[in-house]
Amino acid sequence: MKTVRRHGRAHGFTLVELLVVIAIIGVLIALLLPAVQAAREAARRISCSNNLRQFGIGMHNYLSTHGVFPPGAIFKNESARWDCPRMSYVAVLLPYMEQQQIYDRLDFSQPWEYEVHTPIRRTSLPYIHCPSVSQSFSPIWYDPSGQWLDGYDIEYATHYMGVSGPKGTISGSTDTYPVGGTSGLGGRALSGMMQVGVLIREADVTDGLSNTIVIGELSWDDTTYHPWLGGFSPAHKHTLLMKNIVYPFRMYAFLRDGNDANDVSFGSFHPGTCPFVRADGSVHFFSEEIQLDVLKALASRDQGETVPSDAEL
Repeated sequence: MKTVRRHGRAHGFTLVELLVVIAIIGVLIALLLPAVQAAREAARRISCSNNLRQFGIGMHNYLSTHGVFPPGAIFKNESARWDCPRMSYVAVLLPYMEQQQIYDRLDFSQPWEYEVHTPIRRTSLPYIHCPSVSQSFSPIWYDPSGQWLDGYDIEYATHYMGVSGPKGTISGSTDTYPVGGTSGLGGRALSGMMQVGVLIREADVTDGLSNTIVIGELSWDDTTYHPWLGGFSPAHKHTLLMKNIVYPFRMYAFLRDGNDANDVSFGSFHPGTCPFVRADGSVHFFSEEIQLDVLKALASRDQGETVPSDAEL
Protein backbone atom coordinates (compact mmCIF):
# COMPACT_ATOMS: atom_id res chain seq x y z
CA MET A 1 0.00 0.00 0.00
CA LYS A 2 1.22 3.43 -1.01
CA THR A 3 1.56 6.06 1.63
CA VAL A 4 0.00 9.34 0.52
CA ARG A 5 1.75 12.40 1.85
CA ARG A 6 -0.36 15.42 2.18
CA HIS A 7 1.32 18.75 1.80
CA GLY A 8 -0.14 21.86 3.41
CA ARG A 9 0.86 25.20 4.93
CA ALA A 10 0.33 26.52 8.39
CA HIS A 11 -2.50 28.97 8.76
CA GLY A 12 -1.80 32.57 9.90
CA PHE A 13 -0.02 35.73 8.75
CA THR A 14 3.62 36.17 8.31
CA LEU A 15 5.25 39.26 9.76
CA VAL A 16 5.56 40.79 6.32
CA GLU A 17 1.87 40.25 5.58
CA LEU A 18 0.91 41.76 8.93
CA LEU A 19 3.02 44.85 8.26
CA VAL A 20 1.44 45.21 4.82
CA VAL A 21 -2.07 45.06 6.31
CA ILE A 22 -1.17 47.63 8.97
CA ALA A 23 0.29 49.91 6.29
CA ILE A 24 -2.88 49.62 4.20
CA ILE A 25 -5.07 50.44 7.20
CA GLY A 26 -2.86 53.44 7.98
CA VAL A 27 -3.19 54.72 4.42
CA LEU A 28 -6.98 54.31 4.52
CA ILE A 29 -7.20 56.21 7.82
CA ALA A 30 -4.98 58.96 6.41
CA LEU A 31 -7.30 59.21 3.39
CA LEU A 32 -10.53 59.13 5.40
CA LEU A 33 -9.59 61.43 8.28
CA PRO A 34 -9.59 64.67 6.26
CA ALA A 35 -12.98 63.72 4.84
CA VAL A 36 -14.37 63.07 8.33
CA GLN A 37 -12.93 66.36 9.60
CA ALA A 38 -14.35 68.20 6.58
CA ALA A 39 -17.79 66.68 7.22
CA ARG A 40 -17.65 67.72 10.87
CA GLU A 41 -16.59 71.26 9.97
CA ALA A 42 -19.38 71.45 7.39
CA ALA A 43 -21.86 70.55 10.14
CA ARG A 44 -20.31 73.13 12.50
CA ARG A 45 -20.44 75.74 9.75
CA ILE A 46 -24.15 75.09 9.24
CA SER A 47 -24.72 75.38 12.99
CA CYS A 48 -22.78 78.66 13.16
CA SER A 49 -24.71 79.99 10.17
CA ASN A 50 -27.97 79.11 11.91
CA ASN A 51 -26.82 81.03 15.00
CA LEU A 52 -26.15 84.13 12.94
CA ARG A 53 -29.38 83.68 11.01
CA GLN A 54 -31.22 83.83 14.33
CA PHE A 55 -29.61 87.21 14.96
CA GLY A 56 -30.66 88.32 11.48
CA ILE A 57 -34.27 87.27 12.11
CA GLY A 58 -34.28 88.94 15.53
CA MET A 59 -32.83 92.11 14.04
CA HIS A 60 -35.59 92.33 11.43
CA ASN A 61 -38.29 91.52 13.96
CA TYR A 62 -36.95 94.45 15.99
CA LEU A 63 -36.94 96.63 12.87
CA SER A 64 -40.55 95.71 12.07
CA THR A 65 -41.64 96.53 15.61
CA HIS A 66 -39.72 99.77 16.23
CA GLY A 67 -38.93 101.08 12.76
CA VAL A 68 -35.19 101.16 13.52
CA PHE A 69 -32.35 98.66 13.71
CA PRO A 70 -31.18 97.64 17.20
CA PRO A 71 -28.31 99.67 18.67
CA GLY A 72 -24.96 98.06 19.42
CA ALA A 73 -25.35 99.22 23.01
CA ILE A 74 -28.16 101.13 24.67
CA PHE A 75 -27.15 104.44 26.17
CA LYS A 76 -28.94 107.55 27.37
CA ASN A 77 -29.63 110.09 24.64
CA GLU A 78 -32.56 111.95 23.15
CA SER A 79 -33.67 109.16 20.83
CA ALA A 80 -33.18 106.17 23.15
CA ARG A 81 -35.97 104.70 25.26
CA TRP A 82 -33.71 103.57 28.12
CA ASP A 83 -32.02 105.30 31.02
CA CYS A 84 -28.33 104.31 31.15
CA PRO A 85 -27.80 100.54 31.43
CA ARG A 86 -25.16 100.23 28.66
CA MET A 87 -26.36 96.74 27.71
CA SER A 88 -25.47 95.03 24.44
CA TYR A 89 -27.37 94.41 21.23
CA VAL A 90 -27.79 90.79 22.39
CA ALA A 91 -29.80 92.01 25.40
CA VAL A 92 -31.91 94.26 23.19
CA LEU A 93 -32.79 91.37 20.87
CA LEU A 94 -33.79 88.89 23.58
CA PRO A 95 -37.59 89.31 23.12
CA TYR A 96 -37.19 88.86 19.36
CA MET A 97 -35.18 85.65 19.72
CA GLU A 98 -37.56 83.70 21.98
CA GLN A 99 -35.88 84.83 25.22
CA GLN A 100 -38.62 87.04 26.69
CA GLN A 101 -38.29 85.48 30.16
CA ILE A 102 -34.63 86.51 30.42
CA TYR A 103 -35.41 89.99 29.06
CA ASP A 104 -38.12 90.47 31.71
CA ARG A 105 -35.51 89.90 34.45
CA LEU A 106 -33.36 92.84 33.31
CA ASP A 107 -33.40 96.05 35.32
CA PHE A 108 -33.03 98.82 32.75
CA SER A 109 -32.40 101.42 35.45
CA GLN A 110 -29.05 99.81 36.34
CA PRO A 111 -25.95 99.08 34.21
CA TRP A 112 -25.20 95.59 32.99
CA GLU A 113 -22.25 94.96 35.34
CA TYR A 114 -24.18 95.67 38.57
CA GLU A 115 -24.84 92.81 40.96
CA VAL A 116 -28.54 92.76 40.11
CA HIS A 117 -27.57 91.38 36.71
CA THR A 118 -25.07 88.76 37.90
CA PRO A 119 -27.57 85.89 37.45
CA ILE A 120 -28.24 87.09 33.90
CA ARG A 121 -24.54 87.22 33.04
CA ARG A 122 -24.28 83.64 34.33
CA THR A 123 -27.04 82.52 31.98
CA SER A 124 -26.00 80.98 28.67
CA LEU A 125 -27.98 81.44 25.47
CA PRO A 126 -28.38 78.78 22.76
CA TYR A 127 -27.06 80.84 19.84
CA ILE A 128 -24.09 82.90 21.10
CA HIS A 129 -21.18 80.43 20.66
CA CYS A 130 -19.57 79.17 17.48
CA PRO A 131 -19.31 75.35 17.54
CA SER A 132 -15.95 75.43 15.74
CA VAL A 133 -14.26 77.05 18.74
CA SER A 134 -12.54 74.75 21.21
CA GLN A 135 -13.11 75.74 24.84
CA SER A 136 -9.55 74.69 25.63
CA PHE A 137 -8.31 77.45 23.31
CA SER A 138 -10.96 80.07 23.80
CA PRO A 139 -12.75 80.41 27.15
CA ILE A 140 -16.35 81.48 26.67
CA TRP A 141 -16.78 83.34 29.92
CA TYR A 142 -15.29 86.43 31.43
CA ASP A 143 -15.42 88.28 34.71
CA PRO A 144 -15.62 92.12 34.77
CA SER A 145 -12.66 92.18 37.19
CA GLY A 146 -10.49 90.52 34.53
CA GLN A 147 -10.34 87.09 36.16
CA TRP A 148 -11.45 83.93 34.37
CA LEU A 149 -14.08 82.01 36.28
CA ASP A 150 -15.03 78.36 36.38
CA GLY A 151 -17.64 76.08 37.89
CA TYR A 152 -20.99 77.64 38.75
CA ASP A 153 -19.55 81.19 38.64
CA ILE A 154 -18.99 81.35 34.89
CA GLU A 155 -20.23 84.41 33.05
CA TYR A 156 -21.01 83.66 29.45
CA ALA A 157 -19.66 85.67 26.55
CA THR A 158 -20.37 85.48 22.82
CA HIS A 159 -18.30 84.92 19.69
CA TYR A 160 -20.51 87.26 17.63
CA MET A 161 -19.65 90.95 17.62
CA GLY A 162 -21.44 93.95 16.18
CA VAL A 163 -19.76 95.97 13.42
CA SER A 164 -19.21 99.61 14.45
CA GLY A 165 -17.90 100.50 11.01
CA PRO A 166 -14.57 101.10 9.26
CA LYS A 167 -11.69 103.39 10.18
CA GLY A 168 -9.07 104.94 7.92
CA THR A 169 -9.10 106.44 4.44
CA ILE A 170 -12.08 105.78 2.18
CA SER A 171 -11.00 103.89 -0.95
CA GLY A 172 -10.68 106.16 -3.99
CA SER A 173 -10.85 109.29 -1.85
CA THR A 174 -8.75 111.44 0.44
CA ASP A 175 -11.58 111.52 2.97
CA THR A 176 -11.55 109.39 6.10
CA TYR A 177 -14.32 107.43 7.74
CA PRO A 178 -15.93 109.24 10.70
CA VAL A 179 -14.71 108.21 14.16
CA GLY A 180 -15.83 109.32 17.63
CA GLY A 181 -14.68 108.74 21.19
CA THR A 182 -11.04 108.75 20.10
CA SER A 183 -9.72 109.14 23.65
CA GLY A 184 -10.04 105.46 24.41
CA LEU A 185 -9.09 102.04 22.99
CA GLY A 186 -9.21 102.98 19.32
CA GLY A 187 -12.33 105.10 19.39
CA ARG A 188 -15.67 104.21 17.82
CA ALA A 189 -16.26 104.05 14.10
CA LEU A 190 -19.50 105.92 13.35
CA SER A 191 -20.54 104.79 9.86
CA GLY A 192 -21.46 101.19 10.69
CA MET A 193 -24.76 99.62 11.72
CA MET A 194 -23.91 98.99 15.39
CA GLN A 195 -23.62 102.21 17.39
CA VAL A 196 -23.80 103.26 21.04
CA GLY A 197 -27.28 104.65 21.68
CA VAL A 198 -27.88 105.49 18.00
CA LEU A 199 -31.01 104.07 16.38
CA ILE A 200 -30.57 103.63 12.63
CA ARG A 201 -33.50 103.56 10.22
CA GLU A 202 -33.63 101.48 7.06
CA ALA A 203 -33.54 104.71 5.03
CA ASP A 204 -30.20 105.57 6.66
CA VAL A 205 -28.56 102.53 5.04
CA THR A 206 -27.98 104.21 1.70
CA ASP A 207 -25.30 101.71 0.64
CA GLY A 208 -28.00 99.03 0.56
CA LEU A 209 -28.97 96.39 3.11
CA SER A 210 -27.33 93.56 1.16
CA ASN A 211 -24.08 95.55 0.91
CA THR A 212 -23.75 96.24 4.64
CA ILE A 213 -22.56 93.86 7.38
CA VAL A 214 -23.97 94.12 10.90
CA ILE A 215 -22.71 91.21 13.06
CA GLY A 216 -19.65 89.02 12.52
CA GLU A 217 -17.65 86.31 14.24
CA LEU A 218 -14.64 87.03 16.42
CA SER A 219 -13.38 83.76 17.84
CA TRP A 220 -9.72 83.49 16.86
CA ASP A 221 -8.40 85.76 19.65
CA ASP A 222 -9.09 84.42 23.13
CA THR A 223 -8.43 87.68 24.98
CA THR A 224 -11.36 89.83 23.86
CA TYR A 225 -14.43 88.17 25.34
CA HIS A 226 -16.89 89.88 27.62
CA PRO A 227 -20.27 88.88 29.06
CA TRP A 228 -22.93 88.86 26.37
CA LEU A 229 -24.93 91.35 28.43
CA GLY A 230 -22.26 94.08 28.36
CA GLY A 231 -22.38 96.66 25.61
CA PHE A 232 -20.31 99.69 26.52
CA SER A 233 -17.82 100.90 29.14
CA PRO A 234 -17.82 104.73 29.14
CA ALA A 235 -14.81 105.01 31.46
CA HIS A 236 -12.52 103.57 28.78
CA LYS A 237 -14.74 104.16 25.72
CA HIS A 238 -14.70 100.38 25.29
CA THR A 239 -17.31 99.00 22.89
CA LEU A 240 -17.40 95.54 24.46
CA LEU A 241 -19.46 93.64 21.86
CA MET A 242 -18.71 95.91 18.90
CA LYS A 243 -15.53 96.17 16.84
CA ASN A 244 -14.19 98.60 14.28
CA ILE A 245 -12.96 97.35 10.91
CA VAL A 246 -9.31 98.47 10.74
CA TYR A 247 -7.32 95.31 9.96
CA PRO A 248 -7.83 92.17 7.83
CA PHE A 249 -9.27 89.04 9.41
CA ARG A 250 -7.16 87.43 12.16
CA MET A 251 -4.57 90.19 11.95
CA TYR A 252 -4.77 92.24 15.16
CA ALA A 253 -5.14 90.80 18.67
CA PHE A 254 -5.85 92.92 21.75
CA LEU A 255 -2.85 91.86 23.83
CA ARG A 256 -0.32 92.95 21.20
CA ASP A 257 -0.29 96.38 22.79
CA GLY A 258 -3.45 96.52 24.93
CA ASN A 259 -4.50 99.98 23.73
CA ASP A 260 -6.90 99.35 20.87
CA ALA A 261 -9.45 96.82 22.09
CA ASN A 262 -12.11 98.30 19.80
CA ASP A 263 -9.93 97.53 16.76
CA VAL A 264 -9.41 93.79 17.30
CA SER A 265 -9.78 91.92 14.01
CA PHE A 266 -12.75 89.76 13.21
CA GLY A 267 -11.90 86.16 12.39
CA SER A 268 -13.03 82.58 12.96
CA PHE A 269 -11.90 78.95 13.09
CA HIS A 270 -13.86 78.14 9.95
CA PRO A 271 -11.03 77.37 7.48
CA GLY A 272 -10.31 80.39 5.30
CA THR A 273 -13.57 82.21 6.01
CA CYS A 274 -15.38 84.43 8.49
CA PRO A 275 -19.20 84.67 8.68
CA PHE A 276 -21.29 87.84 8.93
CA VAL A 277 -24.95 88.83 9.07
CA ARG A 278 -25.86 91.51 6.57
CA ALA A 279 -28.44 94.21 7.12
CA ASP A 280 -30.94 92.31 4.96
CA GLY A 281 -30.73 89.42 7.46
CA SER A 282 -28.76 87.06 5.22
CA VAL A 283 -25.60 85.24 6.33
CA HIS A 284 -22.44 85.18 4.22
CA PHE A 285 -19.03 83.57 4.76
CA PHE A 286 -16.41 85.98 3.46
CA SER A 287 -13.00 84.73 2.36
CA GLU A 288 -10.04 85.61 4.58
CA GLU A 289 -8.41 86.81 1.35
CA ILE A 290 -10.97 89.59 0.93
CA GLN A 291 -9.35 92.96 0.22
CA LEU A 292 -9.38 95.28 3.23
CA ASP A 293 -10.91 98.14 1.21
CA VAL A 294 -13.82 95.88 0.27
CA LEU A 295 -14.28 94.74 3.87
CA LYS A 296 -14.34 98.37 5.01
CA ALA A 297 -16.87 99.22 2.30
CA LEU A 298 -19.12 96.43 3.54
CA ALA A 299 -18.75 97.72 7.10
CA SER A 300 -20.10 101.20 6.31
CA ARG A 301 -23.78 101.95 5.78
CA ASP A 302 -23.74 105.29 3.98
CA GLN A 303 -20.38 106.15 2.37
CA GLY A 304 -21.27 105.14 -1.20
CA GLU A 305 -18.34 102.79 -1.89
CA THR A 306 -18.51 100.20 -4.65
CA VAL A 307 -18.93 96.64 -3.36
CA PRO A 308 -18.25 93.58 -5.58
CA SER A 309 -20.96 91.00 -6.17
CA ASP A 310 -21.19 87.92 -3.97
CA ALA A 311 -19.53 85.84 -6.66
CA GLU A 312 -16.43 88.02 -6.37
CA LEU A 313 -16.24 88.05 -2.55
